Amino acid sequence: MSIKNKVNFEKQIDSISLQPNRGIKNNLYWSAITGFVALVAATVFWQQIGVGGRLVCFAIIAYVIIFGIIDITFRLNVRYIFDKASHAVYKENSIFGKRKIMNFEEATIFQSSEIGEWHYTLGIKKKQFLKSYTISPSFFANKASEREAEEYDREILAPLLALIGEENDVLSNYNQSTGMNNYTNM
Repeated sequence: MSIKNKVNFEKQIDSISLQPNRGIKNNLYWSAITGFVALVAATVFWQQIGVGGRLVCFAIIAYVIIFGIIDITFRLNVRYIFDKASHAVYKENSIFGKRKIMNFEEATIFQSSEIGEWHYTLGIKKKQFLKSYTISPSFFANKASEREAEEYDREILAPLLALIGEENDVLSNYNQSTGMNNYTNM
């Protein structure tokens, strides 16, 4: 599956939109299966597992339901729209609608890392560490993930940077390895 399909990337003449959290669908399926197994275990082995076992099963079920709702509501269906006509970035959610989060002039894209993984993040210049938005799937330190990150740089990040007109050092490693400096021709 290409990275464009993975993040549901859509490029129009005057806008770009993407859904960076589409990859959590797989996690939601596995969580639902885990919750279902816990429910079956609690009902079939009601007498054998005792009070402690029942509490563990119901805690697993509650965890799956609560975090499933949070993921579906606040992460899965979030779309970021970079609109050239209004020079603004919008965050759209099926429940909360579309709202402006920043202007192009304020936007900066940088790499953010966590334990063993990293991703691209969108933030307001000079305030990017206070409030930021993840705009890519997580990448890891292996060959497959490195190829996916390079594809993301070429296919998604380069057009984004060209649209918002940002002079950004995010792609400097990619530029040095390929010798590419101008992303507007892609």
